[in-house]
Amino acid sequence: WGMDLARLEQRLDHLRGLVGHKLVDQWIVLAREGDLRTLSEALIVGHYDPAYARARRADRGAVLARFEAADLKAVARKRLADQIVAWLVSNAG
Repeated sequence: WGMDLARLEQRLDHLRGLVGHKLVDQWIVLAREGDLRTLSEALIVGHYDPAYARARRADRGAVLARFEAADLKAVARKRLADQIVAWLVSNAG
């Protein structure tokens, strides 16, 4: 799949202090197995979503709007994009 596995493992190692050794070890196994879909989902759930939530709690700025998608399939992403565009148009200037 063309990924530099050693570099990916090195990047994942930096997350051990944030998410723990067990989780990073699981991610490395997924990478070695080439299961990028499961690895991506695991990184989103185990690292990116919690990191985003921490950042949002620290940010006292106002939330302008909230949008949700039922899933990440193309149809749901398109529907979400349409909702965002509609919100932007209705709140412009």
